[in-house]
Amino acid sequence: MPGGAPPLNVFITPPPAYDNPLGAPTAYVWPASGEENRNPSRGGSVPRALSKPNPALTEFSPGSGFKSIDHVIHVYVVWDQANDEEQADSWFPGMIDAIGWQLRVSQDPVPITDAYDGTVSSLIDVGETIPYQITVRFLEDQRYLRYDCLLPLPILELIQS
Repeated sequence: MPGGAPPLNVFITPPPAYDNPLGAPTAYVWPASGEENRNPSRGGSVPRALSKPNPALTEFSPGSGFKSIDHVIHVYVVWDQANDEEQADSWFPGMIDAIGWQLRVSQDPVPITDAYDGTVSSLIDVGETIPYQITVRFLEDQRYLRYDCLLPLPILELIQS
């Protein structure tokens, strides 16, 4: 992390409701919303699949078209710091920028495989749009500040269906 800030812990789980004074900076990654459609401007095509894909077959959905899923993946970044920590106001925005750089240079497109049923799809446009909102507030014990950032990341997934 930038400027000597501690490493960022990342979990694929919803963020907890509690505060963690002087805990490590932590990111929680969780799907927020999505929309699936066959819109040709987003990569969709016809015809519809006649059955669920079977990844064991080389051509697992013969003759079927594609659908796109517009996901919004929320990345919640939280960090509690003592309010007299001189670098905290610089470290947190720097941490958000470091996360942005990891997204900007990520592979695009990237093939993925569903861990539950083996279906193969592609993620597209990861890191092409990186919205964020940072807030800072005092915790109940006013010796500590809570830094929060929400990154609602739009990601397009193409599936054969």
